[in-house]
Amino acid sequence: YELADEIFKRNLKIRYTFECRSDSVDLNLFNKLKKSGLYKVFVGIESGSQSFLDRLNKGITVHQNANAIECLKKIGVICEPGIILFDPLSSYNEIRDSYELFWEYKKDLRVTFSNGDYKLFLTPNNPLIRNKYWTNQAESFYRDIVYKDYELKDNVSNEIYKKFKCALDKNSSEEGLNRILDA
Repeated sequence: YELADEIFKRNLKIRYTFECRSDSVDLNLFNKLKKSGLYKVFVGIESGSQSFLDRLNKGITVHQNANAIECLKKIGVICEPGIILFDPLSSYNEIRDSYELFWEYKKDLRVTFSNGDYKLFLTPNNPLIRNKYWTNQAESFYRDIVYKDYELKDNVSNEIYKKFKCALDKNSSEEGLNRILDA
């Protein structure tokens, strides 16, 4: 509220964007921020699976993620989601739950892929996750973890992971999520 008030007080005519968690998205606050120039928010949605969110220690719920998307849609602010679909323990049900969430809101989300950055879309790269699955590795291994292939815990999930990566390689563009989900 203070940011929006200061922008109004100074009579600034600006457009801006920022990053936040889904549990920070509040309709009244973000409506005021939009009026002050907010046009896009990167929101750490990550997944449509509660068990996956819990494994990542996100401290948010799928319901909060959906509410954040709905709120931003309602006030006309672009939602650019952070998306993590896979880790070595990903199950078919977790992948399906994420697919269903992102499919439901695909027209309300802006996802961009370029120059291999899409690989961040696939794999978590934070100390809690990498140290749990890939312990005692050289620092260079951790820096490059999102660019490595790995086996998922079951054959169906592993097959989905490989097909998804292949589809992303063929559909690297601003319309990437819609094109991947349509496939």
